[in-house]
Amino acid sequence: MVFLLGRIARAATSYKQAGGALAPLVPLLVLVGFALAVWLVWGFIRLRPRARWLWVLFFAYWAISVTWGMPRLLLSADSPQPIGSTGMGVLAMIWLAVFIPNVASIVCLFTGRCREFTLWHVQEKHREEMQRYAEKQVEKGLTS
Repeated sequence: MVFLLGRIARAATSYKQAGGALAPLVPLLVLVGFALAVWLVWGFIRLRPRARWLWVLFFAYWAISVTWGMPRLLLSADSPQPIGSTGMGVLAMIWLAVFIPNVASIVCLFTGRCREFTLWHVQEKHREEMQRYAEKQVEKGLTS
């Protein structure tokens, strides 16, 4: 999400530096994006199914954008010289360092084990809450 927010901020900054008036919705869009990122992280920590599927979509988007971005770096019109074999190796390592963990995360989140663990965790949490509630009711009954 920070990657996407950075992209929005860079676009807004370059537009403002070019002399254009910055739309009032751009800072609001960045704020909403940050709130969405916090909500997604909090939902993922709490193992919410909706957040898990949104993370799958985010990881897929990130993997696709990195895959699309690497050839754009290689074929950049800004660089007067083609990238040598050392540069290609570095770009390949960066691509693998970003692409493989994203694909592994997608596969992990798609598996049945992740769903089973999520369901077990929610049931366990509910059971613990019910146990605490019952203990409070017993304590309340003993004190009165």
